[in-house]
Amino acid sequence: MAGRKFQRTITLKLLADPVIRAGFLSACCSIVRDWIANGQPLWSEPLASFEDWTETIVGMMALHPFENPLIPPQLSAGGAEDENEMRDLLVEVASEALTDGEYTRKQLVDRARELGLLESLVGAKDEPDLASADSKKFGRRLQHWRGRELRDKKGRLFRFALRHQKRGAAYPLTFIAVGA
Repeated sequence: MAGRKFQRTITLKLLADPVIRAGFLSACCSIVRDWIANGQPLWSEPLASFEDWTETIVGMMALHPFENPLIPPQLSAGGAEDENEMRDLLVEVASEALTDGEYTRKQLVDRARELGLLESLVGAKDEPDLASADSKKFGRRLQHWRGRELRDKKGRLFRFALRHQKRGAAYPLTFIAVGA
């Protein structure tokens, strides 16, 4: 899956779309109909205290080329991955900058979407702008990077900061002269 590009990212907004939802429900109904037509085979190794669920659901999955839902998923580090992607975003923005500059939250969100970073926070490139609450959540994540010094792709040292304004926030990116 790494490096693969998908036509669209599955998000809660996408799943709420009536056409997409209908497709998923239709697929689920097909699995149940097929399971019933094949004599309702049950899974032979049910989980303790979830016997009925595992016998039924895993039995349905066993009829089709789906992953066994009882196998623990290989999850990414979650928060650590977001931290790495936030660093990648800031380094990319700094690398593109010619001089010191200030960025709005929206500019940073838009750039993250263009780069395919932090999709769990900012959504995919084609999605509508973030709701106010989601935008504030992204802003709180940015605040954790306030005062940090990083190197861009050109080897330049820069500091990321936060400056409150009457409305919104500005995020200054300042290059630090070596030896200063």
